[in-house]
Amino acid sequence: MFGVGSSQVGIGLAIRLHDNFTDTARAVQNEMRGMKRSATAMAQAQYSSALQIGAGIGAVGVGISSFFASSYKAYADYDYTMTKVGIITKGTTEQMKALNKATSDLALNTRYTKKEIAGSALEGARAGLNAEEIIPVNKAAAQLALITGTKLNKAMEIGTDIMTAFGYAA
Repeated sequence: MFGVGSSQVGIGLAIRLHDNFTDTARAVQNEMRGMKRSATAMAQAQYSSALQIGAGIGAVGVGISSFFASSYKAYADYDYTMTKVGIITKGTTEQMKALNKATSDLALNTRYTKKEIAGSALEGARAGLNAEEIIPVNKAAAQLALITGTKLNKAMEIGTDIMTAFGYAA
């Protein structure tokens, strides 16, 4: 304060410093906050999309693995049944190869699966047919089952019962 005579006059100086750096830093900070919000929103959207894609891939993966698992089980069941047929009939390797081929051919030409045809062959083996005799009787049983609407192994059982009752050979 300056004193002039008996009265004092107060002179205050207001200094306002204009700081360009602080204003620019605040603008950059605000811009970066906006970018962070945008990046977070994009990350959440990508995560959500990835979950949906993952669920789709997972469903496909489950479907594929289920297909392979059921295919393997069907093959294992078929192989197990044909092994039993081979043991019961005491079929040679060549006879079993021929029976396997006939089973595959019958499966391609009828509505029956190889597993069902193998089950029919097992019925024939239990009825006393050998591996070579099972081939034509299995074809006849498939025709009987198609015509009558019965199950294939039941048609084989009926056919072998009739053959036994009347003394017919395969």
